[in-house]
Amino acid sequence: MLTARSERITRARRRVAGAVQRRLPRITRRVVGASVLLYHRVASSPADPWQLAVTPDHFDEHLQVLRANGDVVDAAPTAQRFRRHSLGRRRFAVTFDDGYVDNLQAALPLLERHDVPVTIFVATAYLDQPSFWWDRFDVLVLGDATSVEAGAEAAVAAGLLDTQRFGEVVAAGREALHATLYVTLVALAADRITDALDVMSAHLGLGDVTPEGRPLTTAELITLAAHPLVTIGGHTSRHIRLAHVSTDDARREIDEGARHLAAVLGSPPLLFAYPFGDANASAAVAARRSGFSRAFTTEGRALSVIDDPMLLPRLVVPDTDGTEFGRWVVGATGGVGAGWSAVAR
Repeated sequence: MLTARSERITRARRRVAGAVQRRLPRITRRVVGASVLLYHRVASSPADPWQLAVTPDHFDEHLQVLRANGDVVDAAPTAQRFRRHSLGRRRFAVTFDDGYVDNLQAALPLLERHDVPVTIFVATAYLDQPSFWWDRFDVLVLGDATSVEAGAEAAVAAGLLDTQRFGEVVAAGREALHATLYVTLVALAADRITDALDVMSAHLGLGDVTPEGRPLTTAELITLAAHPLVTIGGHTSRHIRLAHVSTDDARREIDEGARHLAAVLGSPPLLFAYPFGDANASAAVAARRSGFSRAFTTEGRALSVIDDPMLLPRLVVPDTDGTEFGRWVVGATGGVGAGWSAVAR
């Protein structure tokens, strides 16, 4: 009799658990407790085709808005606390991807002013280098020294553009050429990207072009990592698309970046961000096997209690003033705007 009763109780518990699990995605999307924000640069960049930069004045206003309307916390505790406590004050975490020098020179003083912690995800192969490949590519194709015809000819020489498409792409203009070549470049292996850009640069007679923004040096990374507000995270070595390679290749790339950071900073990073936000189950397995406890994508929404800790979403922040940022972040984090101050007073 006792056994039969126990079985009935067990079945009832399973039915309740199943009903809750089926409702959970709807519930958690309505209950917004924490959001992770993604920046790349803090700079007044004259040319920014990827819209990576937020101006210093705007970033200052963003931090004011966040401080006035919620708690700004470290990225890892944000995920952990939200899992345990989905209600209460809004929580935000600020992150930067890639490792630009302006994270140290422009962003950090503003983060200090507002006492805001930050996690900076660094692609280690670019430390001490003059540029990231996408910035170098921008200068080669969109720079004042390059006409659309010359850029297309250089792309053909580099094997990035079929001669049959030459006339079509030239007629469409430099922006179309830039977009077409980027799709081809980003699918290549890292070494092949470098080789192609070397050929383009030589064909154009430009030599070593120097984009407006550069990566951190190793010395600058050490300075940044020593700051109490800063956590350094992994971002691979060469900033490759992890979802488009095998799990083994992804793990090697992730491991290489993690080992580099550990060698420079004295301890391995625990947080990871997928380059380009390009993640899938295989990449998540690779990141977990490499020792990371949390990993972030660019899926544009607030955190949910059912999120995989290795596939956490982040919101890519636009370059807007504080008033527009306040409106944007309310909408992006669930549309619950009661009591918000668009600009901090």
